[in-house]
Amino acid sequence: MRTRKKSIGHDEHLKNTLGKHPEEAVEYLNLALQEKDSAGFLMALQDVARAFGGMSALARKTGLNREGLYTALSATGNPEINSLNAILDALGLKITIAAKKARKAPRKTDKRKYALAG
Repeated sequence: MRTRKKSIGHDEHLKNTLGKHPEEAVEYLNLALQEKDSAGFLMALQDVARAFGGMSALARKTGLNREGLYTALSATGNPEINSLNAILDALGLKITIAAKKARKAPRKTDKRKYALAG
């Protein structure tokens, strides 16, 4: 007779995955950013915060109040850059800016090629 594996809830899975493997948290947040939906990113950041010990622990580490964190990281939140940096720093993360793709140098036209003979 086969035994079933015990299923776990979504929140517990996130805690086990994101909280124990910071590189997974980075990927999770980067994927949320790619969606270009600020509400989705803030909710993902809230998931990461919970996985890394919860909002109370994050409030202690950042010096921000817990209720303010819930508001800032809600779907309608709009955290200031200083608050966002404090949150990410407390989670051991940082903001990085990168080019979308390498820009090609403009091609130089060989003017001799188009010169009229004469």
